[in-house]
Amino acid sequence: MSRISRINLVLSGLAVVALLTWGTYSVTLTQTSPSDPAAITSAASEGAVRATFGFPNGTTVMPGSTEEYIISLKTNIPSNASLCICLLPNGKGFVDSPVGWIAPTSNDTAYDKNYLLFTFTFCSGSRCQYGFGRGSYGTIWFSDPQGNITQPMRTFSFGAGSTGEDAIETAIAEMTTPGNYTLHYLNTSSENFSARVVFARSQVWFYRSSPYLFAGAFTLALGAAVLGSTVLVSLTTLRHSRRTP
Repeated sequence: MSRISRINLVLSGLAVVALLTWGTYSVTLTQTSPSDPAAITSAASEGAVRATFGFPNGTTVMPGSTEEYIISLKTNIPSNASLCICLLPNGKGFVDSPVGWIAPTSNDTAYDKNYLLFTFTFCSGSRCQYGFGRGSYGTIWFSDPQGNITQPMRTFSFGAGSTGEDAIETAIAEMTTPGNYTLHYLNTSSENFSARVVFARSQVWFYRSSPYLFAGAFTLALGAAVLGSTVLVSLTTLRHSRRTP
């Protein structure tokens, strides 16, 4: 086999490897929509139509006090059970219970996830506590059946004011199992804070797609064809070189 034939064989081999690699990647690539946090947040907000519960008329959180706002998701709820927005036994917060747990579903092309949206304000007459974590006037945190969560998936505000209705915030967290999902507020200021908390549930569908499936299949077929022709040419050249004295 001549030097030129060897070079052609190497180049053909590299082309085959490139074609088969890209083709395999393209065929197996799966994209999911929505995918980025902003798109998921938008879908969860728009889909918050199943039910809304909470304590929109406000509760008072005294200095040094911690209050909890709980939505309790349960399975196998008796048919005669009724939803109760009840004061906690210690008097520091409320619970919505029982709320039916809806298990996520999936099929060949899509799957869904459940999300919980907290819309809340924690304000005195002159100031408000913003965001999750420790702040100037208290600490806000969230817990699910697995324990405390420092930061939900997404938090955003409505309005830019510092008091009253302009201080509304919404946080979104995924619900993965039945159990208690709780918004906590510890008032570390010297004033009473008014707490308004509303819950909403949302279901978001995620759709799978293979955007390069046909291009990848064509590339694999092309790679296979190049491989076959390369092998055929190489065998023909090898037989010819053996016959040549």
